[in-house]
Amino acid sequence: MKINFGKIFRTLSLSAALMTGTTMTVSGQGLTIVTHGWDWPTDPNGGYMLWTNTMANSIYTATPSWSAKAYHWSFSWTLSTSPYDPSPISGNKGSNTWTPSEALDNGRALGKYMADQVNLNQYNAIHLIGHSAGTGLIAAYAQELRARGYDGIIQLTSLDAYTPDAASITNLTQAKTGGNLIEHYHADDVSSLISNTDEDIPGAQNYKCHQ
Repeated sequence: MKINFGKIFRTLSLSAALMTGTTMTVSGQGLTIVTHGWDWPTDPNGGYMLWTNTMANSIYTATPSWSAKAYHWSFSWTLSTSPYDPSPISGNKGSNTWTPSEALDNGRALGKYMADQVNLNQYNAIHLIGHSAGTGLIAAYAQELRARGYDGIIQLTSLDAYTPDAASITNLTQAKTGGNLIEHYHADDVSSLISNTDEDIPGAQNYKCHQ
């Protein structure tokens, strides 16, 4: 679960290249969404999530024809630089939970909600980037987009996907249906704060990043 910022920005460079390379060359506008994982309640100000802003801004700079946005789903902290909206789903506390498994479940529900807010005709391609428990959110988002008839390109990039059980792996595997592209970067790091973030995802392009 620990963020390796060097790895994140190396991933950013590759992701930006993928969006403009052969696998993600599209005509018209695309959308990139970057989101975080579990935001443990001991974080005093929600600062853990701010790397998503940096990544989204960098991707937009590299690919200005695309929209690039950071999605924060903590709902508990209010930063002077980035006030958080209340949860769009009653009772859903987002990523600010006592356990990462709770955050994973909340993320799946939010992913389905988010897909309902997208104009399916506006984007020819969508790139979803999620860290840890946030991969549950982007997988649910992708599946719901397909269920609603979206026929553009969807690429999922997961960073240290949190997969505590078979269901969480299945959730990501099923997101590959409909021609979606899935790549997964995970650290070979025994010092990670929690377990279940260093497994390959079946059907994905898996890349193990060493310290």
